[in-house]
Amino acid sequence: DPAAHTTATLRSFLIAAGPEEAVASFDRRLRRARQVERAMAELWQVWAAAKPEDKVKASKLLALIHHTRSDFRYGANYEALGGDPESGWVAAPRSRRPARHTLFPPEAEDLLLAIDCEMVATADDDGALARVCVVDGRGQTRLDRLVRPAAPVTDYRTHITGITAANLDATEYTREDAQKDILVLMTPQTVVVGHTLNKDLASLRIDAPIVIDVAFLYSLEGFPKRTPSLKHLVEQVLRREGFRGPDGKGTHDCLDDVTVTMQLALHRLKLADGSETVPGSIPVPPPADVAAASAACAAAKEGLRKTDLRHTLFAHRLPDRPGAFPALVSLFAACAPEGGRAGRGFEEIKLQPQSSNAAAQKFRAAQIIFSSPEVASDAFEALPAIDVGKDRGGRMQKLVRITVSPSEHATIYVRTGGGVDAGDAGNDVGGLPAKRKATDA
Repeated sequence: DPAAHTTATLRSFLIAAGPEEAVASFDRRLRRARQVERAMAELWQVWAAAKPEDKVKASKLLALIHHTRSDFRYGANYEALGGDPESGWVAAPRSRRPARHTLFPPEAEDLLLAIDCEMVATADDDGALARVCVVDGRGQTRLDRLVRPAAPVTDYRTHITGITAANLDATEYTREDAQKDILVLMTPQTVVVGHTLNKDLASLRIDAPIVIDVAFLYSLEGFPKRTPSLKHLVEQVLRREGFRGPDGKGTHDCLDDVTVTMQLALHRLKLADGSETVPGSIPVPPPADVAAASAACAAAKEGLRKTDLRHTLFAHRLPDRPGAFPALVSLFAACAPEGGRAGRGFEEIKLQPQSSNAAAQKFRAAQIIFSSPEVASDAFEALPAIDVGKDRGGRMQKLVRITVSPSEHATIYVRTGGGVDAGDAGNDVGGLPAKRKATDA
């Protein structure tokens, strides 16, 4: 149990047993944790001698920061942020001496700074900064600039970002310029606000110790582990319809996004007024498509429970694009032994309902049903594989190459159905943690 040991003991263990990268990661996380604690202590010290009413509002702001830090997603999203100056990272301003209290502390709103970024893909960075907008707690725009990435852009994602090649060709503003302009707006007590803010800070390469992630302050009723989209929060909390256009699929407006993000944070701060405690998360109704997808997945799981899973194989990480499903059919038509309908070996191939995570990654899953467990087993053995191993549930699994088009190939996972937990059969994308090199690759 790591909690039962000192940091010195844990570091010594990593030095002895772990790779250098693990030690560096541990040191970075520890350094960041200490920076956060120091920044939080200094933030509270600013209000130490304030009027009671000012101190109450300050405690509400600190509670929202605490709720962000205590969310189950915080560790994975924020604790690993930061890096060396050589890799382009800069740190938010820090006090050179202990903060002093004042009889006239700043208003909580004056400490807030919301950031939103649009990212494009380059040859060496899938989240290269292309636009940055900053709004303060009074709703004033403090920065709105297009940013030219350091490397050539491979995907402008114009349908999402609204950014074109002409836009970026017309600017000489760089990420380093954005860092300088943002750091000028910050003080050691600045609380940075955002929706899934970790992505924006990673793109900017700014290490900010005090953050509020509004995606952690609201939750979807019935889906506590799902992150609500900014669009859905704007519609449900701020009651603003058509935020992403009539069909909800319009391009992002970075300045509009950062403005509503600040409004969502201020909404939570206002709700805290006059209350003794601040709820960690306020539930909102889920989007209709999430509820429908959940019902479809539940129906599919029920159907799987009624199926003899020994008759089945499951294909995962199937690209969600034209040509992928015919390629899957061709794969099993070519390798399956004689038997079943039309001599194909399999009886039916059914696409499974997509989870929101699989849909976001543009993957599908499919169930391949055979006439008997023996035919299913023979078909699995006959699959030409790149790698063979076991998935997270201990089931045999192969990494297989399919031909989507004459010029395009993709790799998918195919695993056996015996012993499967029907609860994850529809969309588990799995992995090969215990893999071995296949002899039939």
